[in-house]
Amino acid sequence: MDLSAAQEKADAVLLGWYPGAGGGRAVAKLLFGEVSPSGKLPVTFCRNEALSEMPDFTDYAMTGRTYRYYRGEPLYPFGYGLSYGACEVTALSADREKAAVRIVNRGPRDTDEVLELYLKDEQSPYATPENVGIY
Repeated sequence: MDLSAAQEKADAVLLGWYPGAGGGRAVAKLLFGEVSPSGKLPVTFCRNEALSEMPDFTDYAMTGRTYRYYRGEPLYPFGYGLSYGACEVTALSADREKAAVRIVNRGPRDTDEVLELYLKDEQSPYATPENVGIY
């Protein structure tokens, strides 16, 4: 999906994907500011000019294609999302047993926030490459 024109000309892009029967009303509430968006992208959107670097779709290894393996600068990375709030992680701690986080909305509007935490098995030979596509 080429979103380069939207990137140049719009302040934001709202993807409703497949929202179901109540999706139209939910999108309208977002557009009219009744609720704040809080979703995050479940995919990576690459820059249009990078598409020629992608492997053929007959190559099912996904190396160089998905957020786990793409090493270029994406247009919108996996996990990207905007909000009417201004949430900030102010504390984070983790060990092998648990993780704890404190997040504060410093913006003028109430919002929800999707917090994503990624773990890696450093012992596995099948682990994904380091710091790939996670921003």
